[in-house]
Amino acid sequence: MNFWHKLFLKSVALIITFFVLFKIVELEFCIDLITSFFPGWHTTIHWFNWLIVPFEFMFLVFIVSLSSYLLYKYVLRFLTYIWLKIFRLHS
Repeated sequence: MNFWHKLFLKSVALIITFFVLFKIVELEFCIDLITSFFPGWHTTIHWFNWLIVPFEFMFLVFIVSLSSYLLYKYVLRFLTYIWLKIFRLHS
């Protein structure tokens, strides 16, 4: 694989990773917003507590960063596998 193929695959893996993480975060905040309208539910306090305690916030950032990296790595590995299979069939 040359430079342009690798760049293309890394770009596609980055876009897929971004959209997967975006949908996960969007789903989490949509559920938080929907449940906070019901009487007796105060889930906004839960999110505020994550921002107050630095250790838990740093732990959350670490977990999100690690999962983002692993998702990107495995999406790139899968796309590379598919890319090589396609070009071996045609050559």
